[in-house]
Amino acid sequence: MTEPAPGSGVRSLVAAAGLPYFPIALFARLPLAMTLIGSITMITIVRGSLAEAGAVSGVLGLTSAFVASVIGIAADRWGQRPVVLVACIGNAIALTSLVALTVVGAPLWSLLLVAVAAGGTSPQIGPMARARWIGLAGGRSPAALTWAMGYESTADELTFIIGPLLVALLAGALFPAAPLLLAALVTAGFGIAFAVHPTHAAARASRETAPARPVREVFSPRAVVTLGGMVLMGAFWGGSLTTLTGFASRAGHPAQAGLIYGVMGIAAGGVAFGAGLLPSRFRLTWRWMSGAGILLIAMVGASTSADSIVLAAWYFGAGIGVGLTIVTLFSLAASGAPAGRSSTVMTIMNAGMILGQALTTTVNSQLVAVRGPSAGLVTLILVAAGMLAAASIRAAMRDAPRPSRTAAP
Repeated sequence: MTEPAPGSGVRSLVAAAGLPYFPIALFARLPLAMTLIGSITMITIVRGSLAEAGAVSGVLGLTSAFVASVIGIAADRWGQRPVVLVACIGNAIALTSLVALTVVGAPLWSLLLVAVAAGGTSPQIGPMARARWIGLAGGRSPAALTWAMGYESTADELTFIIGPLLVALLAGALFPAAPLLLAALVTAGFGIAFAVHPTHAAARASRETAPARPVREVFSPRAVVTLGGMVLMGAFWGGSLTTLTGFASRAGHPAQAGLIYGVMGIAAGGVAFGAGLLPSRFRLTWRWMSGAGILLIAMVGASTSADSIVLAAWYFGAGIGVGLTIVTLFSLAASGAPAGRSSTVMTIMNAGMILGQALTTTVNSQLVAVRGPSAGLVTLILVAAGMLAAASIRAAMRDAPRPSRTAAP
């Protein structure tokens, strides 16, 4: 059988989803980008305690990471529509409760309990969307799935640029709790619209022809190495933010950290979106090695100067490596997802990134505070080297037989 042309595969994939799906899925994931920084902002201003704000935000993020796989397993068993619907309703209630308890001056333990509920009901829109693309891409060209993974990475980058900006604008122009209330409203609106959108059936398409494989197959040796790469990817994001904040604060211009971080995000999003144009002979494992190599070179280069312009240039280069790496990791995970377990695989991958980011943000912030921002760059160099090592290990592994619905590495 002749493989369809990449362009026609992408066009037919977009047509299968339908144009209304794109804004729904984009806005539905926005609350995740607002919740963590929104909770820190609200609690710090209202209660006057950065320590309490950090504790609540940390509990919320870590709970979301650890519960994500449970939500993915439930979605693969009962379908995305009921699982995401319940999660969205619960999340909207939890976020509203967090606002109420903060405003009335409730004790910290009650805020932490609600933070657990908010994190545990995070609807995992990004991973669920990727699982839908896996189902929709069945029978189309490998480039179509790669494009879909690249688009999703770009959408994630966009929301994580817009989200913090909205938090700053709303908290300053209106009141401290406004960002979280908006997040709850968007979750109740666009989140529910995402849950009931017809594409939810695509994530379970493979179960119509074959039963779901056991959950243990999600953790094959190849999958574990790929998941390790995603944890390191999250570690790079978290380590970059704390390191750049250290450099910018030392220079007396704290806002520069966000600007340089944004430069990296723009480069990463652009490369991720264009990854589908790469030739199929440029195997996924080779792309991962290339992206990790670019990351390592960029961080070694960044360590040679503390000048903000030079740092921005090196971080732009790092963004190229980030974009190539992150879409490749998701594509590798998608191509190896056992039948009927696409939602599980995608939520676990996303949880790995969140976990890596949360842990490295905590550890590296302390390291930068004690040793200075240059020590943070050493952390990033080690993370990039670990990423290259993981990519090399994955490249040395034999690939599993390719499922017919996905792209081969």
